[in-house]
Amino acid sequence: MGLRRILQSLRWQWIILLLIAPIAVESSVETNALTPKEHALKKIKEAGISDSLVAALEQAYLPEQRDRIVELNVLGFLSKGDYSGHYSKRAVQKCREFIARYQRKLKQVEARSGVPKEVIAALLWVETKHGTQTGRYPVANVYFSLLQADHPEVMKATLSALRNRAPASVTEHRQKVIDRSIAKSNWALTELKSLSEIHRKNPRSVSMLFGSYAGAFGIPQFIPSSYLQWARPNQSKGGADLFKMEDAIQSVAFYLKSNGWKPVDVPSQTDALFHYNRAQGYVEVILKIAQCTRHGQRGC
Repeated sequence: MGLRRILQSLRWQWIILLLIAPIAVESSVETNALTPKEHALKKIKEAGISDSLVAALEQAYLPEQRDRIVELNVLGFLSKGDYSGHYSKRAVQKCREFIARYQRKLKQVEARSGVPKEVIAALLWVETKHGTQTGRYPVANVYFSLLQADHPEVMKATLSALRNRAPASVTEHRQKVIDRSIAKSNWALTELKSLSEIHRKNPRSVSMLFGSYAGAFGIPQFIPSSYLQWARPNQSKGGADLFKMEDAIQSVAFYLKSNGWKPVDVPSQTDALFHYNRAQGYVEVILKIAQCTRHGQRGC
């Protein structure tokens, strides 16, 4: 009797496998039949992104940069970010010069937002050295490349890069890399939707937009979704141009205030800065540069 039940159970398991196997195989073949680029275009079109942006993405796409962009974004966790190098006597001096140059605008936004001019100066120094290092990657290419991160072919290249960079921890990190590849691809699609909105308002801006390998652009290094939510123009007419210093200053102040910055409330200030960049070292170096800029050597 026991043997008969076992055989019946095995029979039903086999029938179920026969029923579901074609579905699994079909899904696998469909995904792998597409090239990484075709895979990305399919996701874009299913998301309802405009044909004009799709054309701009295809025009901006640099396939030779794809694997490097994906590697930088997906494997970034392997090296702990060190922000201490942003602090120096030169950094403090440059922030003082910055404040002197944009004193009127900084005073204006500080009165409205409560964000000190020294903090804005320090943040913009850490981000792009006050606009002198805004990035060389075409932003459209970054997101189109990251959208391909979850394709098996691209994932294989990323895992190969993991083996080259950290051979002793491949087994430990393999699943994390797979999960991050999927997450980065999903995130890229979200940002492309925001980029589509920017493109709708100003079609020329997207094709001419350069930034970091992470897709951030402008003097304050906003990603597209941050731009739509927190970028504010110096003038009331038109959208913010984050490559203009007055717009960058205004946008940083609005961002920090919107994310909880309160005068004389250190926890709220560190939380707002952490929201800008989720690295404790980033928060600490900005506050240190700001303090030294405000108080001189006695404040350092």
